[in-house]
Amino acid sequence: MYCSLFVSEISVFLQENDIDFDLFHNLIYIKSKDLILELVDRNPTYKNDSKIIGQFINISNKVVIHYDIWYSKNSIIKNRLLAILGRGETFFARNCEIKEIDAIMSNSFLIDNHLLGAAKAKYRYALVYNNRVVSIAAFSGYRTLVRDGRAIKSYEWVRYANIGSSRVIGGMGKLLKHFVNKLSPDEIMSYSDNEWKMADCCYSKLGFKSSKKTPPIVFVVNSNNYTRVPKKRALNSIIENECSKNSEYYLVSNLGNTKFYWQAVTI
Repeated sequence: MYCSLFVSEISVFLQENDIDFDLFHNLIYIKSKDLILELVDRNPTYKNDSKIIGQFINISNKVVIHYDIWYSKNSIIKNRLLAILGRGETFFARNCEIKEIDAIMSNSFLIDNHLLGAAKAKYRYALVYNNRVVSIAAFSGYRTLVRDGRAIKSYEWVRYANIGSSRVIGGMGKLLKHFVNKLSPDEIMSYSDNEWKMADCCYSKLGFKSSKKTPPIVFVVNSNNYTRVPKKRALNSIIENECSKNSEYYLVSNLGNTKFYWQAVTI
């Protein structure tokens, strides 16, 4: 059976946390959560059997973990998996208070707890439990858009993250409600990462409706430090080197995002 160091490390991580799973080349099936982990190695030397792929095709819960992300965002990946698998702390939003925070605190928290790291935002809120920040939500300022001949204020929900491997029950809902009560937006837009696809999507539960999927992005990855640069922004020399047999660069493609919209009842 194929098992690279990358796949082996993830298998050991699951074993250390007493998580039962079945391994099929680069696919890990966790029956207790009906969850598939697809591990995208840099240079896979296998080809999955169509029968193996077929038995998992209808599973709605799926996480895609790329070789470079496992090594560049290791602690965040591990914490997100532990949260999904119910191995982290649990907080209840009803027991937390909401505080407005500044960009320094917000970005520091996001760098430690969100795969995309820090982000520009105008409005930043934290859920605080016993003087400890356990969740953060960041929103943009508004843009004026025209819907059905009417000008509306449209905001973007830029980031949401919980601390470490924790789950904050009701956290997204409480922060969304606070933002809506404070700013009275006509519309809020956000994106969900298609590589972390759960059947019970949080956005849908909060009244968001899916709009469209954005196309996958191709990245050039530096195999020495695992930094990613979108191919369209990479230097031509790097792209040419990527094509050479012994290049330190290689290409990887993500699965894009799903765009979600929330609209006020009055629209």
